[in-house]
Amino acid sequence: MLYPSRIFALTTRRLTAAVCVLLVATAPVLADDLTPLPAPDARPYPYKVLDIQPGQVAADIVPQLEEHLGGSLAPVIMQQAVTSPQGRQFEADITIGYETMGVSLYTRMGDQPYEEVLLKNATPVLEGRVISILRNMRQPNAGLPDPAELTAQLEDLYGPPSWVGPDPIGARMVKYVWTPSGQLAPQQEEPCSRLTYKGYFFDNNREPIAPPECSAVFMMSYETEAGQSTVRFSLIDFDLARQDLEETDRQILEQISDEGVQPSDMKL
Repeated sequence: MLYPSRIFALTTRRLTAAVCVLLVATAPVLADDLTPLPAPDARPYPYKVLDIQPGQVAADIVPQLEEHLGGSLAPVIMQQAVTSPQGRQFEADITIGYETMGVSLYTRMGDQPYEEVLLKNATPVLEGRVISILRNMRQPNAGLPDPAELTAQLEDLYGPPSWVGPDPIGARMVKYVWTPSGQLAPQQEEPCSRLTYKGYFFDNNREPIAPPECSAVFMMSYETEAGQSTVRFSLIDFDLARQDLEETDRQILEQISDEGVQPSDMKL
């Protein structure tokens, strides 16, 4: 039975690697399980970031990314507790992604070169597979191709982009959109705009995260500055995200249904 989302009690808490060790000793042992679905089909599009595509198991590719970065990726863990109106509870610590350690908002706002990778991955329903990968890098201009050269490289790999124009901060953006019918042809107006994926959180009244024609989106943006520039790559698979969100929500609702509740044996 589905209930309006407002009468569910939902608690989420984002944990960084630094506090996870402390919580292991104090958090309750959790028995709730999420049942994995069969592995998804190979992704139909050619886009990659650092030779990685969504659908790969995130934990398996972390060592590869750490070797490239010369640094560590920390898991991002979301504590989730969902309580039904009847009092049935689901509780779990779910790894929703990985982020590059040592890179903060101050790093991104500063003027020193850096590189980071941010992953968002599925719940155990899809075995923690990558849903999105972002790569941000600021480097001296002498070490980067210019925007036209980088755009030409992408066109050699993937063909004409679906759209070229400014991103929200005025950088040059090149966007490729994969649809159920294949790669979207060049458009006059930006397709699949303002779409993001932040990782799993429970919502029994979930709004669509993307229109159905937006299967996957690959973007490159190039912010040109004097002396150095910032290049950003992102690849989000909205088909995988939809599958993960819908099935995880369904399994949580099934676990907290009011069927088959057994009395406790607590001393009263």
